Formats: sequence, C-alpha cells, structure tokens
Amino acid sequence: MRTERKNSIRQAIIDTASRLFYKQGYCNTGINQIIEESGVVKSSLYVSFRSKEDILLEYLAVAGLETDKALKAAANRFDEPKEKVLAIFDFLIELVQGKEYYGCNFLNIISEIPKDAEQVITEIRKQKNNVRRLFISLLEPIGKEDRKSTRLNSSHITIS
Repeated sequence: MRTERKNSIRQAIIDTASRLFYKQGYCNTGINQIIEESGVVKSSLYVSFRSKEDILLEYLAVAGLETDKALKAAANRFDEPKEKVLAIFDFLIELVQGKEYYGCNFLNIISEIPKDAEQVITEIRKQKNNVRRLFISLLEPIGKEDRKSTRLNSSHITIS
C-alpha cells in the first residue's frame, strides 16, 4: 500500500513535469508549479526526487522509452526494410503535424541546459543513439546501413 502510494505520487510528478517541460520548457517550469499542478506536497516531491534535474532525467528517460516504442511499433507494421523505414517517417510526419506538437523533447531540452549538465546530455545522446541504432538495424538486411554512423559517439550531440 505504501509503495503503491509512493509510486502514484512519483507518477503524478513525472506526468505533470513532462507536460510542463514539453509545453513551456525546462527553464520556464518551476518546482512550485510542478507541486501545485501535480497536487503533491513539497515534501513528497523531495522524497521522490532530490532536484529539478532529477525530475528532468526521469522525464527524458520516460520520453526516450516512449519514443523508441512508438518508432518500433510504426516500423513493425511492415515486413520489408524499406517499408519499415518509410513507416517511421510517416509516423514522424503525422506527429509533427499534430496540434500539440512543440518540437522534439530532447532537442528542446538540449537548447536550454547549461553545457556542464553531463547527465542530461548523456540521457539525450542515449535516446538519439537509440534512434540511429533502430535505423541501422532496419537497413542492415539490405546492406544500406551507413557504416560510418555505426560508430555512435558523443560527437553527434554538441552544446555550443
């Protein structure tokens, strides 16, 4: 019972922060707004998360998993590699044309964070590399993967 309540509080915080971070940005979202809109008390927030950055890291991890799942689901509707790749692009076109689309979660965040936010940058790189790996795995059976991009490294995301 106690663990269940703790999980529901944590989930309320993540759901609220995710919505706010995505719609208004990380820097424009304060802890007090997350507390107020999630309906949790301040002490409960700090039991679940030590800092706003910890909430951000969880947001990015969850968004990364959801993105990976959605892209794989789009691809898995087809059998042929070309159709799989095109299905991902069709999914992305539909996504960006949506009324509630405010840009890529990860690129929005990377534009707001300081250069020394290594954990955040690492989480964003992880997500972007997962997308690259997905395309590589889809194109490998027909020999169309880019051998250069199979060497995924930190230089793909830079902060200037």
